[in-house]
Amino acid sequence: MKPSSRASRGCMPCRQRKIKCDQSRPYCQMCIKRSKQCHGYRDEADLMFLDQTETIARRVGQSSKVEQGRNPPNAMTGTSSQNQVPNGFLVPASTWTPTENSALVPSGPGLLESLENPNVSRIQLDIPSSEQALSLFFHQYVGLSDSETPGMNEFLPQFYDQSLPNSCLRHCVAATAYASLANQSKSPAINHKAWESYGRALASVNAALADPVESLKDETLSALFILSMFENISAQQLHIFGIHGSGMDRLLQYRGPERLVNRPRISKAVSDYLQIRNLSLGRRPPEHEILFFRQSNYPLAYRMAQLNISRICCVRADAEGLLAEINGTPPGDGDGLLQRKYDALIALVAEMRTVHDDHFLWTQHAPESWTHISVVNPIPSTLQSPPEIIHTYYNLWTSNFWNLIRSSSILLHLSLLKCLNALSSVPEKLPNRDTLVLEAETTIQTMIRDISATIPFVMANIDREGNPISGPSTGTIFGHSMAQLWLLWHFHIVLVSGRFSPQQERVLRTAIWKIGHEKGIAQALLGSRFKAGRVVECMCTVSKYLCTSGIGKRLTRAVIPAILAEKNPTTMHPISKTKIKRTPTPKPLPISVSDMEIQKR
Repeated sequence: MKPSSRASRGCMPCRQRKIKCDQSRPYCQMCIKRSKQCHGYRDEADLMFLDQTETIARRVGQSSKVEQGRNPPNAMTGTSSQNQVPNGFLVPASTWTPTENSALVPSGPGLLESLENPNVSRIQLDIPSSEQALSLFFHQYVGLSDSETPGMNEFLPQFYDQSLPNSCLRHCVAATAYASLANQSKSPAINHKAWESYGRALASVNAALADPVESLKDETLSALFILSMFENISAQQLHIFGIHGSGMDRLLQYRGPERLVNRPRISKAVSDYLQIRNLSLGRRPPEHEILFFRQSNYPLAYRMAQLNISRICCVRADAEGLLAEINGTPPGDGDGLLQRKYDALIALVAEMRTVHDDHFLWTQHAPESWTHISVVNPIPSTLQSPPEIIHTYYNLWTSNFWNLIRSSSILLHLSLLKCLNALSSVPEKLPNRDTLVLEAETTIQTMIRDISATIPFVMANIDREGNPISGPSTGTIFGHSMAQLWLLWHFHIVLVSGRFSPQQERVLRTAIWKIGHEKGIAQALLGSRFKAGRVVECMCTVSKYLCTSGIGKRLTRAVIPAILAEKNPTTMHPISKTKIKRTPTPKPLPISVSDMEIQKR
């Protein structure tokens, strides 16, 4: 119908409040300042042909009142055989139900307020699925930073706004946003859009990596980071990292550390991801990562903490290497070899104590906003059986960073226990073995207790003051799904350790179930369905699903990014083979204790 006035191009919340919208993408600044969810903008076609249903319904309602005055309801019953529905139409009683599309509308305070208004349609039909997916994705996976601490994926809004409409970053964001919305809405149509967008994203990333200029841009690195999130949301990988994480690692090595030093937003997100990758693989951090932390101009607290985690990675890699040497020693080959292995183990224990002391020093000098507060849980029934003492943090990023330190400590002490068990055949040479085992077990259980204590805060059951959150718990919390995605890796470390109590296991598995069903992160459902020791079987199941569903046919070798295919040249794109240049690998930089000295700010 022809509109009677000029249509507004503002977002839905601003139109409802009748205020001017700045029309920023992906969401307007007015909604951000009010901590409200922005539900996106209307298409040009919707602006040309406006829905005049409410106007007509209001006129029909006014005329019906006149008719009711002339013909009152049946005096015997005093009721009408018709009910009023949210959009103003009259329908027979008990026949109106929400349509299936209501599940596609993003949840949030702004939408809940509109649903409570009887003059607003319950189903916002003027929001296209692309805008719904983008709005929900940026709200759930992007946490804004402030002057105190970083945010969650804070680089993404600016990069997305500055990218071209057909850029690889936009294709990757579209695929990941569709996948998240499809899992939460259980919509096969949107799931089909997600996989179509994923195919375009792979092709565009491959083209960017094949170009010597585009491959060095932060946009390309960001695209690989977003694709790694797609793997988790769509349950392509069992771990927090996958093939795109490998590609991101190799791309960083190709770019060099100097291209990240002055880019704090993207580098913080990538560095946390790569630290988890180093810990999971049990490897020493590559030299370009260590050089990056040494040269970065980050705040001292952040730089020192990351260097300490890098040292933990180095010590754990040495412990795993020592374990391989112990297991490779032939039986009866002499006590001299085992004695030398024991001496190397004692040196590792001494290095572990040094790392522990440096971490304690960091906690004493870290800014107040980086610390956590222990409080009594105000909601005893939350998550079935939560710990009595819980932790609150300044924001979600801080809680994840602390859990990263705890998970790294668990992995390090698990490696120590493996070495001690391997040397148990010579107890006379290990006089303090029982003490070392007890200390390692105690440390692991303490770290598991502290990770469990963060669950109510990360799951948005309490705020940072320790007060319970009522109503839509995540309606005004930006980046909550990204924080819970990181939490899955910490849960994986706890469950693999086997040192948890039955109560802690119930808490963890309940949280995993909620992350999978409520946040649409399919990796959580995959992990809760398969237990440790069945990784190979689980991977076969995923591969079988990809083949039978036809998805695997779309992921051909022609769209494998060049950086990801370097190990197997036959899978490389023909153009890519002439673009990648190999650079000599410098020697690893030693990390001295002086690097961890913390000066008072």
